[in-house]
Amino acid sequence: MSKTKIIHFTTVHPMFDTRIFYKECVSLAAAGFDVTLMAPGGISGEQSGVHLVSLESYASRRDRFRRGTRAVYDRLLETDADFYHFHDPELFFVARRLQRRGRRVIYDAHESVAKDIAGKPYLKKWQAALFGPIVGFIERNVAKRLTHVVCATPAIASQFAFPSTVVANYPLLAEWLSVDTTWASYEVRPMMGVYVGGINEERCADVMIGAAGLACPGKVVPCLGLAGSLEPADMNVDMPGVKYFGVLPRVEVSKLMEQARFGLAIFQSRPNITSALPTKILEYMACGIPVIVSNSLHVGVSIVDDTGCGLAVDETDERAVANAIEWILSHPREAFEMGSRGRDAVLEQYSWESEEERLVELYMRLDAEGAK
Repeated sequence: MSKTKIIHFTTVHPMFDTRIFYKECVSLAAAGFDVTLMAPGGISGEQSGVHLVSLESYASRRDRFRRGTRAVYDRLLETDADFYHFHDPELFFVARRLQRRGRRVIYDAHESVAKDIAGKPYLKKWQAALFGPIVGFIERNVAKRLTHVVCATPAIASQFAFPSTVVANYPLLAEWLSVDTTWASYEVRPMMGVYVGGINEERCADVMIGAAGLACPGKVVPCLGLAGSLEPADMNVDMPGVKYFGVLPRVEVSKLMEQARFGLAIFQSRPNITSALPTKILEYMACGIPVIVSNSLHVGVSIVDDTGCGLAVDETDERAVANAIEWILSHPREAFEMGSRGRDAVLEQYSWESEEERLVELYMRLDAEGAK
């Protein structure tokens, strides 16, 4: 009997996006499905049981939308899969055309589209106010006609007036189980915490850098390490209290976190942020380090409060962030215990393994329904 064939496709995310490739595609392939991933850049071939098809990358959003969507649609028409699983709102019309041709299509909603557009810094306020509701309407109108919708958070699922499945973007335990989370390791670490991810205005780069300067004014011994892409690329991070590690591969990220005393997740208060749960918070917890989260991240603050795994701060106040950094660095034993509670919480309820099971069960159910 031939395997059920699934094609994941994206024009926005890179080939080895953690959620798409390492979690969803690899998990489905391990469960016995025939999985193909079409994504920009990367390579064509096979890795971890997943067939890889490299798509062209485009320099501008306009070219990606006008040319990239057409190109991926033409490639998909040449295939004969059982399911087509897409990850980008700009592919709504591709998905709808596939559905009209009798293909079974699944939409993976990574975030609230309307809220995300409302928070885009490159849009003027009137543009965000106009386009957000319009795109949100298109999303709901297209999604209700598709085979199914997978949502990254319950908040995203709540915006749809029809059944969907929440598959949370929780950490892969395999990435973090080898991290040394003992007190013996923690007490000899450098007096430095980390932020990992895009370094930009939305992630309060200026506040983080300013707070590091207040907490550790001398450049000789930095108290905050930054790892990720600079947005804009010429952003000055050569500042007091800061060490920039560049863009690191996944394996190096875990090594950096293993040497950290805390993790930062500071975001501006925007419509797409308040109900979001940045995966970096859970990854810090998986590494057994306390987290400093901004009050803007309501879900993150709730987890911190419930588990006692860190501190919540005002994202607009450099001094408040600096105070949190100083407290953690000056209370190592209490900070270590915070981190231990966070790791226990991830092991018990915030790991990808439970979400993997939900995703595989969904596909098995949809496959069985299609066979009737």
